[in-house]
Amino acid sequence: MAISQILTFTISKDGTLQARPSNVNETLKISYISGLLKDQTIKDNNLTGSYEIRIIIHQENDLTDHYIFGQDYYINEQEIVPTIHFSELPLDGEGKCLINKYIYASIVDSSIWNYFIAPDNDQIIKFVDTIIRIAENYTNNLYSFPEAINYAKIQARLTKDAYIDGLPESRISPFVFHSESKFEKFLNDDYKDKKDEVLNQKWRVLLVADTNMSRVIVSRFKELFGDDKVSYANYSNPDYIEKNVNDNSTVLIDFVDKCERGEEELSKRKYDIVLLDYIINDSKGNIKDYGYKMLKDIITKPNGKTYDNTYQNFYPPKFGPNRKTFFFFFSPYKTATYDILTVEGINLNEVFWQISVGACPINTPQLFKYNLVRFMYRRLEDAGINKLSSKVIF
Repeated sequence: MAISQILTFTISKDGTLQARPSNVNETLKISYISGLLKDQTIKDNNLTGSYEIRIIIHQENDLTDHYIFGQDYYINEQEIVPTIHFSELPLDGEGKCLINKYIYASIVDSSIWNYFIAPDNDQIIKFVDTIIRIAENYTNNLYSFPEAINYAKIQARLTKDAYIDGLPESRISPFVFHSESKFEKFLNDDYKDKKDEVLNQKWRVLLVADTNMSRVIVSRFKELFGDDKVSYANYSNPDYIEKNVNDNSTVLIDFVDKCERGEEELSKRKYDIVLLDYIINDSKGNIKDYGYKMLKDIITKPNGKTYDNTYQNFYPPKFGPNRKTFFFFFSPYKTATYDILTVEGINLNEVFWQISVGACPINTPQLFKYNLVRFMYRRLEDAGINKLSSKVIF
């Protein structure tokens, strides 16, 4: 049987890192956790506090047809907390497993809810780094987002049905899960040259999303470009425009919280890319707009003329001969973004636009950043200002 226990990890002001069972009536089932944390410190005053994390040790005899790698905790909604997975099985950072029929094993490394620590020489370093990442997620309230909680539940149900009964041992899974570690490696190694070229350009970005999502998006851009390289202007209220523009920045993000406002800003300015959320909520969490409506309106409404040239010289637009608008359409519900475009008869590639269905910036930050950088590089290719030749990574 797999060993599972929710532990409270405490980071003290002096950086000391300790773990204890969250249930005071329990003893520490996973004794070697204390050994992994011995003499380990986290010296970041911003992370001082306590964080609940589930630890699961997977064993080979657990792998039956109905074993779903600890995702049943999310299905049953019992104490939904982020999980760190340990295993002596070959479930590495790319989700590989010697038992081929469990091709959905990468669920253990697929989001901010699931992290996998491989049994190698860097195990202690990776363990501490993962605790830091989870603590940062808690500090930024990501685990409280409805989009995050719903994502965990949906992924758990998909994992449960990630095999088809009645097929031979070499099964085909109806659901395939990505590995966050894999895409982090892609971005920093295989795709590094193209990423560097993207980071060396200046970008004017239009973001159409709600306020909570906009904060997450800005943080993802800062992770890519650096804190001092990203500026922000809130155009949601045309009568009061809130600007925080840094002269040293290379990215300027114009934010609006309604599709109608996005259409207005898009008619005024030339943007290198437009980030468009599938669902836009109000301050109470109620749905107030759907991003695809902006795409439909653009098809049916004539474009206005550019008349606001603020920052235009500093952020020169990148347009190819077709002068396409590049939309990065993202959502926690990736299949829904594909489906709604199909239902509404919206093609990804038209003479006047290019649409990429991105990933979730809350739950899958590595996949989101990888897809975003690839899309931004595609914009450079369309404008004919890229220096590198295209090549398929995988």
